[in-house]
Amino acid sequence: MLSIDPESKSNEFYIKVRKSMIKFESDDWTLYVVNHSRPIPLSLNNQVIRLLSDLGNSNGVFESIQTRCIDRKEFWHPPAKCYLNPLDSVDQSVINENQQKYKNAKNFLIRNKIPLPVNEARCLFGIADETGTLKPGECFIQYRSLENSSTSEKYIVPTGTVLVTKNPCLHPGDIRKLKAVYVPKLQSCIRDGIVFSSNGHRPSFNEMTGADLGGYQYWAYWDDEFQIEEVVKPLFYSLAKKNLDTAPGIIANTHSVIADKHSDGTLSKECEECALLFARAIDARKTGENINLTSIMRLIGKYCQIYPEWMMKFGTPKMDPPSMSINEILHRKAQDA
Repeated sequence: MLSIDPESKSNEFYIKVRKSMIKFESDDWTLYVVNHSRPIPLSLNNQVIRLLSDLGNSNGVFESIQTRCIDRKEFWHPPAKCYLNPLDSVDQSVINENQQKYKNAKNFLIRNKIPLPVNEARCLFGIADETGTLKPGECFIQYRSLENSSTSEKYIVPTGTVLVTKNPCLHPGDIRKLKAVYVPKLQSCIRDGIVFSSNGHRPSFNEMTGADLGGYQYWAYWDDEFQIEEVVKPLFYSLAKKNLDTAPGIIANTHSVIADKHSDGTLSKECEECALLFARAIDARKTGENINLTSIMRLIGKYCQIYPEWMMKFGTPKMDPPSMSINEILHRKAQDA
């Protein structure tokens, strides 16, 4: 991750690199840019919906947001210019293709991918506060306003409560309740990003599925429709050891079924077991750990003979009577839209 140093002077045009970032010596000084910060709209998904529901948000909140989306589809989509990534081809077909992904709203809604208003939530690249200004539990956000009527770029710094997580997320403790604050020295150099505090015994970003700041994007919501009164303690995700293979998809699907069927939802011990193992499975994509699925196979045998309809497991038996979860309610409502 590259960011502008708030302490740098106007004549300092060079990149500062930590020793830990030097993986090997090389004479090649070419800089490749893989991605960059820009306005990225945010959506709900089945995992976030389930976690927010188990954290006390009523079904009515989700249904209200979905209804507004169904009634006013154009309200949820930013202007065409925002779909263009300067790193992509500037061919009009690229813009048209990306626009089509958002125009096909019903297909997204059936899968419970419910767009959130673009000026109330964003997907943001995360970096650490190198100035040491932010206190534990604080963050700084600055985003570009996407008002359709605006002809000029306007950047906004939200303050107050913000809910932040990193997808995929399986445990209620993965959603953190932070305080967004205004920091003048960060305002001049951070746009369309979130800055996390570097103070405290454990950084906030690590509390979200054990994430780091190696190019991850974070789910950030600063409006007030979703509330978390009682924050769940985050899990401690241990590092994976090197080995061979992994199966995050199997673990995630098992977690979804258990969360739907268990009376305690994602707060159940079984879901916590899946969440801990899932974090290792995701990490193993880099480290190569061979995940032991014995415990997951036991849970599959107990819970996964029949699937809720919202999971769209075609060719498998469906629950009868159907699931009463918020995921199922939203899925059926989208089908009837």
